[in-house]
Amino acid sequence: MDIAIAPATSVARRTFFILFAFLTGSNVLLPAYANSLPENPKILILKSNNSALYNKLASELVFTLGIQCKNCPEKPLLINTDTISEPPSDRTDSKYSNYDFIITLGKKAWQKTEALKLGKEIKTLHAVLPLDQSIINARPNQYFLVLEQSYEKQLQILSDLFNQQHYISVIYSDNSQWRKALIINASEKVGITPDFRKIESVDYSSISTLLNQKNLTAKSILMLPDKQLYNRNNINQILLSGYRNNITFIGYSISLAKTGALASIITPQNDIASDISKLSYEILNQEKTPGIYYPSSYKVFINQNILETLNITIKKDFFDTHPVEVVQ
Repeated sequence: MDIAIAPATSVARRTFFILFAFLTGSNVLLPAYANSLPENPKILILKSNNSALYNKLASELVFTLGIQCKNCPEKPLLINTDTISEPPSDRTDSKYSNYDFIITLGKKAWQKTEALKLGKEIKTLHAVLPLDQSIINARPNQYFLVLEQSYEKQLQILSDLFNQQHYISVIYSDNSQWRKALIINASEKVGITPDFRKIESVDYSSISTLLNQKNLTAKSILMLPDKQLYNRNNINQILLSGYRNNITFIGYSISLAKTGALASIITPQNDIASDISKLSYEILNQEKTPGIYYPSSYKVFINQNILETLNITIKKDFFDTHPVEVVQ
């Protein structure tokens, strides 16, 4: 069964029809916004699993994709959803090849389209993914919306947080060395020059030794999401070692800020769907080129205890110019 929802339909009625469609397994027909699309364009939202996050994102996308533009053409836009049910394979799967545009949610869904080589012929937007070395090089027809904030955004936030005399270091391993070029490129745009330190032997003692070095000019460490460097077995010891040496850490999760990092820069989950919808609209209107894209919104969590006990001075207007939440 197909359900057609007109542009003038109220929000309440649209929500009702969308929920009805999900409960009954129906497809949802919404007004299209891309004149360049073929007749009866088909969009697939492919979920990695049926987790609450992916289900919520899928339902929000079905709604927001239909109301993204104010003046929609008459051609209907067919949006369908599916969930990965088996491990990715190289076998042909014709049910995925009949779409004009595919949005994947999560790593498994992206791997599925990779295994089926769908991206060669179909425009695909891969979302809810971590920034990974395997997606750095641009691929035809493939777009990536990652969960991390860009390094340009992160360095700009740190520039706004501290005064110009606040030196920043980046510790990396072989596993995260590929990120160094991205950070250098971002630092040139922002005007911050981080100090890079490579850890050859990845263990707590090596990082602790580095933090104790007198030639380490850094006042803060920009943490990379590298499990070889930071993991649940060593993170408390590393943060404590930094604290003892009056060195703070800038993390990438709320839990790190609560554990003892001075601050963490994160992407709010509530804004992911709107970013996916907006980028989809721009891709379908041929306004974007294949490559990596970053979230539009962010939030900074600041640990008040670390701020006060280390007597750290931050710019007075930071709380007025950035979305900030203070944690203990």
